[in-house]
Amino acid sequence: MTKMKPMQLGLLALSISAIMAFAPTTAQAKERSWIGYLVDCKTEKTISNKSDVRGQLSQYSRERALADVARTSGYALFANGKFYDLDSSGNTLAQQSIEKSVKKSGFYVMVKGTRKHKHIQVSSISDASDLPANSTS
Repeated sequence: MTKMKPMQLGLLALSISAIMAFAPTTAQAKERSWIGYLVDCKTEKTISNKSDVRGQLSQYSRERALADVARTSGYALFANGKFYDLDSSGNTLAQQSIEKSVKKSGFYVMVKGTRKHKHIQVSSISDASDLPANSTS
C-alpha cells in the first residue's frame, strides 16, 4: 500500500469538508403536517397507556384544556398513534386555537412544523374537523 503525501492528505481533507458543508443535515428538516388531537401534557401522561386514546381525546373539554395546570404543563398532539410535544410557540398557538374553537371538546387540528425526535417546532395550527383521521404529509 502506498503512503499519501501531506499535500494529498490535505486535499482529501478539504474535499471531505466541502462535501459535508453542503450536505443536508437533520437540522434542515422539511416542514410537514400532522392531523390529530390537542391535549395538555399533564393529561397526556394519564391517558397515554390506555386503549381508547382517540375516544378520550374527543371528549377532552375546553375547560380542562384552558385550565392553569394545562397552560403551564404545555400541549401535545396525538397523531398517528403517538404523542408529540409542542415547542413554546406551538403551546401558544395551541392555546389560541382552543380559545378560538367553536367546539366545546375534542380539538382536532392540523399542525404544521418540523419534528425533532418527540417534539414539533410548530409554524401553524388550524382546525381540521372536516379532515380524515391519520393524515400526514
